[in-house]
Amino acid sequence: FPAGIPTTCELCPNKCSVVAMVEGGRIRKLNPNPENPKSRDMLCARGNAAIQQVYDPDRLKQPLIRAGARGEGKWRPVSWEEAWDYTAKKLNEVKEKHGPQGTLWASTEGFQEVFFKNLGSAFGSPNIIRHPSLCLASMNLAYSMTFGTVPSFDLLNADYVIMAGANRFESIITPDTMDLIGGLMERKAKLIYLDPRFTVTASKADERYPIAPGTDLAFILALIHVIIREERYDRDFVDGFTLGFEQLVEHVKPYTPEWAEQETGIRAVDIIRIARNFAAAAPRAVFYAGRRSSWYQNDFQMRRAQAILNAIVGNWDRQGGMVPNQKVPKGEFLFMPWDEPKAPRVDEIEKNFPLAAKGDGVYLPLRENVLSGKPYPVKAWMIYKQDPLHAVPDQGKTLKMIEQMDFVAVIDIAMSDTAWYADVVFPESHYLKHTNP
Repeated sequence: FPAGIPTTCELCPNKCSVVAMVEGGRIRKLNPNPENPKSRDMLCARGNAAIQQVYDPDRLKQPLIRAGARGEGKWRPVSWEEAWDYTAKKLNEVKEKHGPQGTLWASTEGFQEVFFKNLGSAFGSPNIIRHPSLCLASMNLAYSMTFGTVPSFDLLNADYVIMAGANRFESIITPDTMDLIGGLMERKAKLIYLDPRFTVTASKADERYPIAPGTDLAFILALIHVIIREERYDRDFVDGFTLGFEQLVEHVKPYTPEWAEQETGIRAVDIIRIARNFAAAAPRAVFYAGRRSSWYQNDFQMRRAQAILNAIVGNWDRQGGMVPNQKVPKGEFLFMPWDEPKAPRVDEIEKNFPLAAKGDGVYLPLRENVLSGKPYPVKAWMIYKQDPLHAVPDQGKTLKMIEQMDFVAVIDIAMSDTAWYADVVFPESHYLKHTNP
């Protein structure tokens, strides 16, 4: 190929490095970039599928304005200028009637997302809602509250890995997945997998337990109970780097393996053995957080228990354990400053969720408040690369939220469930098209 253009994959949050091979103005192949220390010359099947996404005949290429009833599927192709003018007019109408807080700005992560969020902030809206409360917010918050940061997991060098509901060998293939495969194949690391489903990851595990849904916290508390009771924790680390261990000792006393067996369906003898093996393998032992298929009301506390279990065996900042991340300074975009919003957030995050990330918001309480019109009405919804009708639980409620809006705009690469009910749809440029034709 005559030209190889380096770029960064945006088909999942891992952002692996890619070299796009271009011939005759068309992308012919995507190769992994060996120079990136994170992706390490790897590109998964999902990343390779980006070419199909670019040349998908159904990819949005022109703005559309609704020409029938909302959800009817009748559209009128328009110019960018008409779509921009129409959107500005509708947003300003809502602003004049309800104030800037009457608009909601929803987005999902990506390199372009910063511009969308800044547009919402410049408009004066406090209501910028992102996807994390439907994704990793509980894990990020729990680990941040325990360690002050969200660590990575050194699966390449771990000897003993416990994984709960994270189907990493099938659902999403990332550098973590390849590191885990390498550890299992090359060093014969042990993988303990908890999941009610028999997944591809379950088929590769050394031990798989069909744990009762929603009882992961009970399992982890019992592991902590055994490790403390048998004094298998890292005493030097606990004494030197932790606070509150005495309270933890008292807290976990009732959570015996026998109690956990009744909760989880996993035998007490297995829980005891796993706890002993986990502590023996430390610091090259991790309870891997990862991503999951399901979340429960106790997910934040379950994640805290994970973090505490990892901490007491002393795997912090150790090879084969957890690794604290550090940002690489990249500079900042310079924007004109804007005033802080005068109104509070519609999800009342400051009052009801003081520890949550204010910049991300909390989706389900936000939807309830918008539906009730409290503390104020929200009548316009700008949506960037997000599909709330598909992603937010209880689709009927989300549809009601859309129906009560005076205006809905969607920016995306292709039509989505939510875009089908929008008033205007803008084509988002594909990441492989951002800077090159």
